[in-house]
Amino acid sequence: MILIAGASATADRRDVVPVAIEAAGGRITHLGMPVEPGNLLALGESSTGHPVICMPGCARSPAVNGFDSQSGCNTFRAAVAPLARDGRFFDEVVETGRHEFSMRMVAEGAADVCAVDCVTHALLSDTMAEAVAGTRVLAVTPHAPNLPYVTPVGRSEEEVRAMQMALLEAAEDPGTAAARARLRLAGFAVLPQRVYERIEAMERQAADMGYPELA
Repeated sequence: MILIAGASATADRRDVVPVAIEAAGGRITHLGMPVEPGNLLALGESSTGHPVICMPGCARSPAVNGFDSQSGCNTFRAAVAPLARDGRFFDEVVETGRHEFSMRMVAEGAADVCAVDCVTHALLSDTMAEAVAGTRVLAVTPHAPNLPYVTPVGRSEEEVRAMQMALLEAAEDPGTAAARARLRLAGFAVLPQRVYERIEAMERQAADMGYPELA
């Protein structure tokens, strides 16, 4: 019998361990079992006929919505940087494409941790409680401004000002109150460019510590 411990639980046949077994000439016979913790196991057979069990490992495995995400990756990397050694802290980083998917992976045991901005977490709690169930808040990262609204650089100052005023007026319009409450929008603010410099500062801080990438 061959026992293989992956970086985390085996979620589907496209995971690293099942793919590696098949690439080596083996096959997967069962993915998950209807008992706990059997749902985290995969059973297979090697090319030589030996039974193979893929077990969930205890490795640190984070899920990120995207490597270009401020909330899901940049703040995460800055928080982990002081703990990293030789440019690494985690064993395997999984890119999910959405905060919701990252949280589901954590809840299902396919990842150990993820970083989600407070707005998304609150909205998911309000509208998709099942996506938050099974997770808990471990820590809070340093504050950073939310993503800005942008417009083409060729816009005139008058056009920019008109759009800014439209947003500010929409935030005070009684007709949008219900939608704003659902989206947890209290209003809009016009911030100076320097406020966003803290985002780049987080990236530089991690790089200066020898941790330029979440790994």
